[in-house]
Amino acid sequence: MHHLSEWQASCVDPQLTSLNVTALAGDRPLSYLLCANTLPRRNDGRVSSSLLHRYQHVFDGGWWCSGVDILTGEDDSWGCFKPITPRLDSQGEKLIKYEHPPRRQQGYLP
Repeated sequence: MHHLSEWQASCVDPQLTSLNVTALAGDRPLSYLLCANTLPRRNDGRVSSSLLHRYQHVFDGGWWCSGVDILTGEDDSWGCFKPITPRLDSQGEKLIKYEHPPRRQQGYLP
């Protein structure tokens, strides 16, 4: 549980961490990151191959953090994923340490 020690080292209350942080591996991070209806998709509904290629690094795992929508009190589907293996930006110069799904209302790609 590497992600728990990272949050503990940041002095976040363990109970708060357990409520909001989830370890993800395999293809599970994709369901958190690529859930917006505004993403480019193939005719069969699958997310485009270029997006799947961009997010191949998330299969190594990492942690997801989300909270509660303050307006509704429901779990918020928008959050942050910190992959174990970060990807490089499009120029190949800077590591992208945190991944976020596109904002629902804006429909842009991260």
